[in-house]
Amino acid sequence: MSEQPSDWVSYLKKAHLFSTLTDEELLAIAKRMVILSLPKGAILFKRGDPGDAFYVIHSGRLQVIDESKPNPAKILAYLGRSESLGEMALLTGEPRTITARADTTSELLVLYKKDFERLLQKKPTIGVHLSRILSSRLASAGHPAAPRNEGEIHVIMGTLGLEDEALLVLNLALSLVEQTRRKIALVEISDEPGKLSTFLGLNMIHTTEAMLSREDLHNPAVLHKLGASHPSGLEVISLPTQLFRGELGESLPILLSTLREAFDHALIRLPVPGSFLSTERSQPESVTIIEIQGEYSSFVQPLLEDADRILLAVDPGTKTPDQLPALIVSAVSEPQKIKRVWISTDAQQAPADFRPDFKIPWRADFSSEFERTRSVYLLQKSPLSQRMVDRLARFVGRLRVGIAMGSGAAYGYSLIGILKVLEREGIYPDVIAGTSMGALVGSFYASGKSPKELEEIALTITKAKLWSLADFTLPRSGVLVGRELIAFLKSVIGDVTFDQLPTPFACVATDIRNGQEVILKEGPVAEAVRASLSLPFFFQPYYQEGRYLVDGGLVNPVPTSVIVNLGADILLSVNLTTKPSEKRIPRIVGWRRQLPADLRGPGLIEILIKTIYTMQHEIAQWRSEVAHVVLEPEVSEFTWTEFHRSVEISKSGEACAEEALPKIKALLPFYAASCKVTPGLVAKKRF
Repeated sequence: MSEQPSDWVSYLKKAHLFSTLTDEELLAIAKRMVILSLPKGAILFKRGDPGDAFYVIHSGRLQVIDESKPNPAKILAYLGRSESLGEMALLTGEPRTITARADTTSELLVLYKKDFERLLQKKPTIGVHLSRILSSRLASAGHPAAPRNEGEIHVIMGTLGLEDEALLVLNLALSLVEQTRRKIALVEISDEPGKLSTFLGLNMIHTTEAMLSREDLHNPAVLHKLGASHPSGLEVISLPTQLFRGELGESLPILLSTLREAFDHALIRLPVPGSFLSTERSQPESVTIIEIQGEYSSFVQPLLEDADRILLAVDPGTKTPDQLPALIVSAVSEPQKIKRVWISTDAQQAPADFRPDFKIPWRADFSSEFERTRSVYLLQKSPLSQRMVDRLARFVGRLRVGIAMGSGAAYGYSLIGILKVLEREGIYPDVIAGTSMGALVGSFYASGKSPKELEEIALTITKAKLWSLADFTLPRSGVLVGRELIAFLKSVIGDVTFDQLPTPFACVATDIRNGQEVILKEGPVAEAVRASLSLPFFFQPYYQEGRYLVDGGLVNPVPTSVIVNLGADILLSVNLTTKPSEKRIPRIVGWRRQLPADLRGPGLIEILIKTIYTMQHEIAQWRSEVAHVVLEPEVSEFTWTEFHRSVEISKSGEACAEEALPKIKALLPFYAASCKVTPGLVAKKRF
């Protein structure tokens, strides 16, 4: 750090404790301060530690944590550059009441109590000034500053060829702009920087060490001077790796801190070690070979450690896809922030030892067409590829849309109408959870079936078809075995497992022995959906790993909590369990009307169904309350057995979704009016 104590006076002025002091007095304090560096995750002090120092954050970010009730501890605030903590420690020396931890790699200016007391002996006037504000400071003690809304840093590393990797990185960055409507930076670190800028038709700013040495890296305006602006609002910053090999490498924490301050999201592109690239793939000269334990570890490892997320993009050309994540895991203390992205012409056939978090279908001719046209908008020609890149962007931007599909037998056809409207508006759920009929429709949609295909499947569910699925047995625990149902499910989605689905999906069942909710998201999908559909009395419980599973609607008829667990940020729930009094129950008519009034009461089946409806309705009310938008289609004119009326029931879902669209769009920045360019302009612009 090249700054002198005189440069720190401005920091001290912002501290409430020193706000009334003169510049001369502040300089005297600054001269007694020392520099402390903390790696990400390090504890500055813990609750109960002696109050022996005052701190000013020079770069990075700290978490202020309340550990008075450690189960769980609560993050009270995030403090960033120029903010301070520990002021009262200088005056009282009382034990710390909170815990402070480095949320990123951080540098602090420290004033120890013993040094401060020596200063007061030489300059007693400082003590007089401090006494004037002590009472007001005591009144506000224990109330930390409001959390800062600082940006996030995401590193993306890929084993793809130069053209494919450029396409992925650039389209992800542009999608992040479009999906979030926030300030986004794309940072390229390379021996030959500027490729990404050139591909976007931008003039690269040639950044040198001499240029940076003259700038204050704490000032966000510096980053805008280094970057080139795309019409979409994306800022592209190209930095040569040699900048970080010498003394300037020590400024990396400052640079990262300033990136967080200047942008909502910074996407940093790094190449991977060359040992993971196929020998058949030509190694572009512009790609720097970075070994985690090699020459550049002085800046690569701190960068990976400091990042909020690390995206590893792997394709079939990777020689050892399982070892790449292992290498990165060894370099960071939080392996859960590493997300695996599989890029392939057959996105569903990822290697068993890779287990991707995201799968992006990729056309084989993307790279050759990109090399010929230099147009980065090729993914527009492949809607599924673009959709999956958009999904990855929403994950990075914390805007994942989740839809919880409730139980409801034939009422579940309304889900098809809802999906139809959402897709028409360009709203594609990123995660899906379903219960009972919601599990069936949800699994079909998660497998890649379009709403139109779902409509066509629904039209085949005639009364004759339903009878063909009924494999009756002696009613020991249910009158239907369910084998034909599994066969039907597999005929639609195939014999797939959850990790093979294009869209993350989970379904809910009930352990009938203990009444506990069981969330199914691993193993064969058809068997899990069969378990979730197993309405008591009608279907035999599905036996799985020592549990007898029945309809999930008994415990969670609207699985909003499940999409939360799947990582959804925007929660949409479909509640099909309206008041039992408003639902028609199929019942025997005709000869029963001739019976006396006291014999025309509800039969056994009607009582059973009404009981389930009543229970599900009450549970669904509080289960769906956590959702941002709850959709409740009007299905009171139908009965739960009228599977042959799919078209009409689906239209009720369409009407419900149309009514809810303004609420849903209000949650999605994609529909905000504050975008710097109109939607579609970026895709149409050619350079």
